[in-house]
Amino acid sequence: MGWSPASNSSTSTVIQPNERPEQTTPVPLPADDLPTEDEVTTVVDPSTVIGNDNSTVSLTKETTVAPFVEDQRTEAVVRPPPAMPPSASYHYAQPTPYPSPPTGWPQPAPAPAPRSGALIGLSAAAVVLVIAVAVVAWLLFGGGAKDDQSDRNAAGQPSMPDTYTTCSTPPNLTVVSTALTDAGLAVTTSASSSCDTGDVLSNSATRVVVNSPTGLVAAGSFDLSVKPVGIPPSDGQRRSITFTFPPGSFYALPDTIEPSALTTTVDTVGMDSVPQVQSATEYAAVSLKPDATYVPAGASPEQASGQSLRAQVTHDRPVILGSGNNRWHAQLSAKQPGLFTDGKTWQYTDILDEFAALNARFGGTRLLWSNEWPVFTVNNWWITVTEQTFASGAAAAAWCVQQGFDRDHCFGKYISDTSSPEGTTVYIS
Repeated sequence: MGWSPASNSSTSTVIQPNERPEQTTPVPLPADDLPTEDEVTTVVDPSTVIGNDNSTVSLTKETTVAPFVEDQRTEAVVRPPPAMPPSASYHYAQPTPYPSPPTGWPQPAPAPAPRSGALIGLSAAAVVLVIAVAVVAWLLFGGGAKDDQSDRNAAGQPSMPDTYTTCSTPPNLTVVSTALTDAGLAVTTSASSSCDTGDVLSNSATRVVVNSPTGLVAAGSFDLSVKPVGIPPSDGQRRSITFTFPPGSFYALPDTIEPSALTTTVDTVGMDSVPQVQSATEYAAVSLKPDATYVPAGASPEQASGQSLRAQVTHDRPVILGSGNNRWHAQLSAKQPGLFTDGKTWQYTDILDEFAALNARFGGTRLLWSNEWPVFTVNNWWITVTEQTFASGAAAAAWCVQQGFDRDHCFGKYISDTSSPEGTTVYIS
């Protein structure tokens, strides 16, 4: 049980001491004057007990004592005089219960009044001295050093070396995020080196490959000889590096890949331009684009793209059913491998690149497999529609015109998992 102010169980008992007048030492009485056992009395000592509730409780305590006997034969007790310096001589009268000091007793000199101005000055001087000592100590132990190392510390580099030097071990690249942009698939990584001196990427043919558990995601060859990239050691701040893979060099889409499941490898096959860079300017985020395409040995971009299209359809179907079913959309594309149109024969990689470009342009598109929606009359086609919906087919067609499309590349399409194809298409007039 916790203590509370109103609890009587925790009341403190305070017993007031008995009051007895000050007594001088009595002269012993003859044995025949001592009280007998029958004459011994019981004295009740009342004490006051104050509880937390301000109530008064009487407490009795029995003690057996001999009665105090005032006797006329008691001799006065003479207290010896206090010790004095040998050179002083004093005369004492008969002592009283509370004697006053003799006339010649030396009195202590009164304490001099404090000189407030002097004390304030002394306190101020002490404060100034303490501050001066602290400043000197701060400077001596490096607090006031303004070299490059202290500046880098302020930038979040507690253990950054003065220079980064090429490391024989490839850097550690952890994928943080992926995104579709107008330039392609942007893969942002957090980079660090296992070497204490960091690392320098300055190779003219730096191959970067991104993989997922299901296969190839992106790959490219980067020429870093003109602008080397310094990478801090692992015990410092990691550097953000974004690799942007243009169409034709990525084979998966952000909606279908988990960044934490991706792995990134770096391989240098060209020539290193510099072995060392100043670390002070090599911690800011950097973006890189490949200078040449690169396909790792054993990888199949076509197979990877086909898997990615299937994964995108699986991802988008519940989205359409939840917010775009039985609604009008703008259909932007219908493709299948082997189709010849727009001057080329389309493959999975081309279909994936087109979908990604349309998605980036309109801030959201959805991919449908025509076999899963009864509003289409043909099977085995990859259909791209806008995520945006419209009030009617005519409104969707008007939007197509506003975006600069012709009737062969954009029209209104009613998407439904229950409707037949009739009346579900509105072309640009």
